[in-house]
Amino acid sequence: MMLNAKASDDDVLATLERLDVQRDDPAKRVETVAEYVRLAEFIDPATPTGSERVAFILAFGPRTVDAPLDLFDRAARLSPEPDVVDRAAVAWASISIARGNLSGAEARLWETLRRTRGSGTTSERGACVNLARVLSRQARAQEALLVAGRACVLSEELGDTLGRAAAELASADALVEMGEATAGLARMDAAQARLAGIDHPAADALRITGRQSRLRALRGADRYDEAHALIVELTAEVESLSRGATVWLRGFRAQMHIDRGDIEAAERDVQVALEHAQEDDEPMIEIRVIQARIRHAQQDWPAVIRHGRRAIKAAERLRARLGYARFRLAALIPILREAGAPDVAQRCAELAAEERLQQIVAIDRCAREMPEFCVVRREDRELLVQTRTRFLEEQRECLAQLTTLLEVGTDPGNDRVDVFAPNDDGMVRVCAWCTRVATVGGRWLPLGHLMPPSGEIRVTHGMCAECRQDASQALPDDVR
Repeated sequence: MMLNAKASDDDVLATLERLDVQRDDPAKRVETVAEYVRLAEFIDPATPTGSERVAFILAFGPRTVDAPLDLFDRAARLSPEPDVVDRAAVAWASISIARGNLSGAEARLWETLRRTRGSGTTSERGACVNLARVLSRQARAQEALLVAGRACVLSEELGDTLGRAAAELASADALVEMGEATAGLARMDAAQARLAGIDHPAADALRITGRQSRLRALRGADRYDEAHALIVELTAEVESLSRGATVWLRGFRAQMHIDRGDIEAAERDVQVALEHAQEDDEPMIEIRVIQARIRHAQQDWPAVIRHGRRAIKAAERLRARLGYARFRLAALIPILREAGAPDVAQRCAELAAEERLQQIVAIDRCAREMPEFCVVRREDRELLVQTRTRFLEEQRECLAQLTTLLEVGTDPGNDRVDVFAPNDDGMVRVCAWCTRVATVGGRWLPLGHLMPPSGEIRVTHGMCAECRQDASQALPDDVR
């Protein structure tokens, strides 16, 4: 019996009871889940019967953006069954990630892990997988790799093939984010092999969500023919993609076209991306970078500078909103210099160097601050060391370009760099919180690697404006 808008409470109750009876019929599972979801507002997870209905939805319902988020939220807070509480919390976080609520998902997942840590349950494994997804999207790939490693260990202990595939994909995402595209692709292939033959909504969802990650990895590994074939496949489904996915896909296609010299095709894709994008979207940084690259190919120098400034503004706006740096502006430095805008190129170099510094610090810090996830697989440990070395090299390159832009002079007989700004006592201030250095221009820059090791420059501790502001905000109102 289908219910209409005028259905009475008795009709709803009768329908729910009918669904309770047919739950054990495998042939009617899809229909039963759909009906339960449609009647989610009438399910009370605080009762044993309602909790059983939620458990059925959790077991057989897909984690799509239109899943009953409110029902899972209520179940995570009110269900009398601890297992349902944890599973509902993980499901709520998974759907929230799909809807873009990363901060809410992260808070709920840490709360779940505090309850389940060490239990070895599927809920602990699910919380780890989803937390790894959140951390990767927040540019905290090193932490994501550790959390995904814990999920892999739990999946092996549970004999959970589906969970192991999900954990491997989360681990692969982290590796791609770190720039280790080849290693990430290998894990994606292993995960897809595990998913082969599994008929389950979660397996279908993993197959779908893994394709965008694979596309980024293919481009990072210079496997352009495979990337192009996957782009054609995804573009055919563009109507079913979210707005954010459309922006990302079109931006990716534009980069592919630029790499192959097809500037007109790149312009068309950028235009479609801009029609769907919003200024606060993370992909807007890359869209602005792509626009600058297009104008560089056309030698339109004023437009290169204009788009470079827009990319910087998008990056700084995103950092202010999200609280972490994910700039990806290094590619703009040489073309902005060529366009005759050393000041704009300088700011790109500062941000690129800062991003690399933060990633180096993250590698050194994540294992120390996340001891519960320190069972790092040997191959992951090797990749972390390898990535740290590469980040150091990239940061040195950014800083070398920055010193050139600042027209730094050096004494042939001395390693001292004139960009440092000494105080009245002749000592250079280094922020004791973020280790950035006070410079001649009044900025605090991540120039630590340019300081001579032999002690020609005397150093004293200081505190940059950003760290002072953060510390001030952490104080009680009556102490400020």
